[in-house]
Amino acid sequence: MTVSRFSRRALLGTAGLSLSLLPLLASDREARGAVETPKRLVLIAWPNGVRSADWWPDAKVGSIDYEAATNSGVTATNFSFNGLRMIEPLEPYRQDIVLFQGVSLANHVEGGHESQPEMFKVTGNSTLDQHVAKDQTTPFKTLNLSVQKHDDRGHIFNNGQRVTLEQDPYALFERLFQGGALDQAAFERKRATKKSVLDYVGRQLEGFGQILGAQDRQRVDYHLTSIRELEKRLDASKSNTGRPDSLPEARFDVKDVSSFNKTVRAQLDLMVLALASDATRVATLLLADGDGSNLAMPWLGPDFALNTGDVYLGIQNSHHTHAHREDKMHAEMQRWFVSEFAEFFRKLKATDDAGGGTLFDNSVTLVMNNMNTGGGHGTNNLPIFYAGNAGGYLTTGRYLKLHESQNGILAALASAMGTPVSGMNELASLRA
Repeated sequence: MTVSRFSRRALLGTAGLSLSLLPLLASDREARGAVETPKRLVLIAWPNGVRSADWWPDAKVGSIDYEAATNSGVTATNFSFNGLRMIEPLEPYRQDIVLFQGVSLANHVEGGHESQPEMFKVTGNSTLDQHVAKDQTTPFKTLNLSVQKHDDRGHIFNNGQRVTLEQDPYALFERLFQGGALDQAAFERKRATKKSVLDYVGRQLEGFGQILGAQDRQRVDYHLTSIRELEKRLDASKSNTGRPDSLPEARFDVKDVSSFNKTVRAQLDLMVLALASDATRVATLLLADGDGSNLAMPWLGPDFALNTGDVYLGIQNSHHTHAHREDKMHAEMQRWFVSEFAEFFRKLKATDDAGGGTLFDNSVTLVMNNMNTGGGHGTNNLPIFYAGNAGGYLTTGRYLKLHESQNGILAALASAMGTPVSGMNELASLRA
């Protein structure tokens, strides 16, 4: 016998196995890269700009609008977030991130508060999430989430039609369970069935290998190794698909400004669960209104409670107020948002992907603010970064200074997800 005489079909036939089990032995194609692990895309938007000296690694100390420091020593690969108050929580993930400086909104709008509908738009008057998800066969093509959004200044679109945003994590959790995406019992039954079939095929191959010569045993051993790797992945897929701690049985008021932090954390945690269970591979999260005028952060301390302190633009102590002032409280508020993004990345990294690696390994998250600075409202030099390399497609660990619109970034992410955008050129510098 020679190895060439044994196709996978002949091997199964000789072993007396059903051809219905043939797809299970596609694991060798997966090991060779012929079968790709699913990729995930997440889009997040938040409002009211940054202070440049607290955000960009080479910004001049004290600068509000971006001004490069002289002799900073910062390069595309030599940079740090340490000491930058707003973005510092991302320092542990610096090598997983590409931070952009100089990126501007492609389409003209009145100002930053009005920019959100254009931030993620690609072609056919659809946003990137809707474009990527159009042919998805997951239970939910996309998760379209927001937190305490009351205005019309930020939405996502599918062929020009506004997509409904789910603002209640409790309602989202119920929808996921009703759809079976997070049914722990069903999940375990499917996993156990797949593993028992793999065990059976493995035992049959082990027995069959005893009667073969050395060369053919090597081929059988290869199949056995592939099967054991699949079993390990199934074991790794036993991620928690139950209620997250951030969504307690005793419901909190998701519309109350003092619960904004709880709602954000719950929405992010549910995104992780939905991605891990393959309920969806695409999600968006829009945080607060386009101006954040109703947003306060009392969990940061009594000084951050709504309707306290001085009045500015007719509003007391809101996110919008401190963004206009570009003061230390604005810095702390934006730092809190970034801390939540960092926690999201930590959980993606901590969640094993049934296809191999972690969720973070096989995903990319694009995060964008709707304006440059809180007082300037400009849509030039937007705070924007992505985290994750989409299964090795994208570069990370870079600080890129560009004079481009966001379109090249959106196109690169679309291509990374296997859904290129016709008529949009991706930034070649983002390819790994």
